[in-house]
Amino acid sequence: MNLKQIICTALVFGVIFTSAFTASTHAVEGHNVSKIELNEKTLDITKEDEKSFELFADDLASKLKNANKNDYERIIANAYSDGSNVIARKVKDKIKKVSTEDISKININTSKKLINDNSKTYNMGSDSVIITPTYVVVDELVLDKDTILKAKAKKKKTKSVSATNKKSAYGLLGNRLFTISLKCTFNYNGSKAWYKSGYDHYYTRGTLSIWQVSNWKGWREKSGTSYKAYCSGNFHFGFEYKGVGMIVQDLYCKNTITCNKKGSISKSRNW
Repeated sequence: MNLKQIICTALVFGVIFTSAFTASTHAVEGHNVSKIELNEKTLDITKEDEKSFELFADDLASKLKNANKNDYERIIANAYSDGSNVIARKVKDKIKKVSTEDISKININTSKKLINDNSKTYNMGSDSVIITPTYVVVDELVLDKDTILKAKAKKKKTKSVSATNKKSAYGLLGNRLFTISLKCTFNYNGSKAWYKSGYDHYYTRGTLSIWQVSNWKGWREKSGTSYKAYCSGNFHFGFEYKGVGMIVQDLYCKNTITCNKKGSISKSRNW
């Protein structure tokens, strides 16, 4: 894997900053640090670029919808490497210009507006896929079939259902960056829903060498007409290659599973 590919990997986290400033380089503790702001202005995003991205996203979503989940990484990698994503290509070119041998670290700040204005969400049954110019999120909701069958056969008013919500982020190279998971089993009786058992929340790390998670926590409601289980955390991450660090700052992620009084399960996201 060459430096250009590694730099592209860092871009997957296009996240949270809104102030605009162009690329600059300064010395910190004897090291040269380059700072890049990625937004519509610095990347010179045109209406044609936005239309081109919509076509790219539609095509990628169609391929993922008809694919085995084990093939997602390969499909995403092919899509982001063939040049059809014009905005991603401009991002790569922007970073390539400041990637020189005397740079020890690159801080990449991506405006929230760039991502929000150029992202599309596709529903695929109980799952969904969020496609942006620089990363893809696969949002899965898995219901335990055994608990559903038992609930249908059960004559008692109180029944139960188990669910898992997983969100996986994939980068420009198709690699999985990280996954956050939330599990819970709920009781419900037609009047309310409440916790039964099996609550768990965790995250798994992908191919990242600079990695830190803070404020990771999970919690549940005490009771309610609909019952919610949560997990959230701040993910700080980046990549390092031959002494050059590509740093992206905090991304706040949150999973929520809701069970209503009739046992219907839904998910929501804060990404």
